[in-house]
Amino acid sequence: MRLRIAAVLGAVLLALAGAGVWLWVVAGSQHQTEAAAHHRRSRLSIAPWSLIATVNEPTPGYVSPHARAPFMTVPSTWADAPSSLPVIAALPGWVEVRLVARPPAPGTAWIPSASASITRTPYRIVVDLTLTRLLLFRHSQLKMCVPAGVGAAVTSTPVGHYFVALFAQPPTPEYGSFVIVTSAFADTVTDWQQAGDPVVTIEGPLNSEAAIGRSGARVTTGSVRLLGRDLDRLRVVPSGSPIDVVNALRAALTPHERKTCTEDG
Repeated sequence: MRLRIAAVLGAVLLALAGAGVWLWVVAGSQHQTEAAAHHRRSRLSIAPWSLIATVNEPTPGYVSPHARAPFMTVPSTWADAPSSLPVIAALPGWVEVRLVARPPAPGTAWIPSASASITRTPYRIVVDLTLTRLLLFRHSQLKMCVPAGVGAAVTSTPVGHYFVALFAQPPTPEYGSFVIVTSAFADTVTDWQQAGDPVVTIEGPLNSEAAIGRSGARVTTGSVRLLGRDLDRLRVVPSGSPIDVVNALRAALTPHERKTCTEDG
């Protein structure tokens, strides 16, 4: 019995680590204090990698692994690109994935793990609306912190947990060398593809270079704009990698990371 319990606990911990769960360190026990010191963060630790499920074929999506019938079909492609979805939880034979879903549609679904190819990504993108910065982590280490143009007060970039849905060709050179289409939706975003999907994108400056400058700005209708050289540094991030849009991340950064956010770019 003890061996069985240990095996179950081990599987749960592996699933959490594989899903790239953000662990909030709360002051208390000696173990928690040591963990906080180890990560050199006062509040936040980012897992070194996350799992991505690329759906092999249209597959049923369930509200839970115990549901008798699916509530949707998870497509194998979206906008002609493979559906590479971040895994946020796992159980034997099942993974819970985040979806490209416009609210109020459900944003997650459980699918049989056999219906997808499971890979890992070391990357996580964080957009801090207060700092007006985009941060890129690789293996939980901050690799880039650059000024960003984010949504203005009345057309704010939506806070939440999203992912890189696909890389698209830019409609004009002002968008940069490519456009990252995310899984986030904002009704204020201009649908430049005319597909009826007002998705938030990470794109080039669109003639906002001066406003973005070295400190970022609130200049968009919801999407995120970067200087061209900074956008190009995101090309290594695979589809399915997590994107978190947050407020006030600065308190969770180490002194070194804060310095990086001041000097990078």
